[in-house]
Amino acid sequence: GMFEVRWVIHRSEHWHCSGWRQWLWVLQREDGRQEKAMMRVRAAILEQELEDIQIEARRIGRAPFVLQIGAMDGVGHDHMHPFIKSGTWRGLFVEPLKDYFDALQENYRSLGEEGALMFANKCIAESSGRRTMHRLA
Repeated sequence: GMFEVRWVIHRSEHWHCSGWRQWLWVLQREDGRQEKAMMRVRAAILEQELEDIQIEARRIGRAPFVLQIGAMDGVGHDHMHPFIKSGTWRGLFVEPLKDYFDALQENYRSLGEEGALMFANKCIAESSGRRTMHRLA
C-alpha cells in the first residue's frame, strides 16, 4: 500500500579555508534515521584569480609559483590541485604531518620538471623548537 515519508532537511553552509564552498545536508527521516550528504564547489572568484595568474605567467614566459603552508595530501580540500596537476606551476609545499606529507609527495611525484616542486616535512611556528601537533577529526 501507500505510505508517507517525511523529510526534514537541515542545511549548513560555510567557506572552507582552502577556498571551497561547502554545504552539509542532513536529511532526517520520520523514523529517526539520518542521511548526510556533502556538496563542495570551488569558490569561483578564487579559481578565476588563479587562472588569471596562470595566463599572465604564460604570457610573460614564467611559471607561476605557489608557497603552500599546510599542504596536507595536495588533493583533499586543495584549490591548487588542478593547477599544480597541469604541470606548469612551481612551488614549495610544507606539511608537518608525516602521513599527509608522504601522500603529498606521492600525489605530485611525477608532475612538472625536475626541481619544480619542492617539499618540506616541517612545521611553521613563531620560534624554533618542538611542538605538539593536534589533528582535527
